[in-house]
Amino acid sequence: FFKFIKGNAPELIIDRPDIEFASDTEDEIENQDSEPGSDENSEETMKMMEGMSINISIEVEGSIVSTNAKYVEDSKITLVQMDFSEMMKNKEDFDDFKNNEPESIEELKMFLEKFPGMKLETQKPITIKFQ
Repeated sequence: FFKFIKGNAPELIIDRPDIEFASDTEDEIENQDSEPGSDENSEETMKMMEGMSINISIEVEGSIVSTNAKYVEDSKITLVQMDFSEMMKNKEDFDDFKNNEPESIEELKMFLEKFPGMKLETQKPITIKFQ
């Protein structure tokens, strides 16, 4: 959700949806559905995702005066960035991420530090003042 407040230093407020974490029950169901040979499927999936990336960002006209966002570059704020090729270079951490999905924002932040190709803004709401 976006809210714009006009003024000498206009303010943009972005209130993202809550980040939902999988429950143990869902994990158990997923693990029961796993088929033998899933490593082979995993390799195929990794090949398919090579070169794939997602980037969602906000760029304001002017310069940012203040913000609580973590990923700021000039007048651009990255909300979500996932470069799957970069993330999969560290296969051990990627497998750890898949097998032990984070259950809280703090756990998610620890995983984000391991993947240079992954950025996810965790502030809620994000505020941007600019001129």
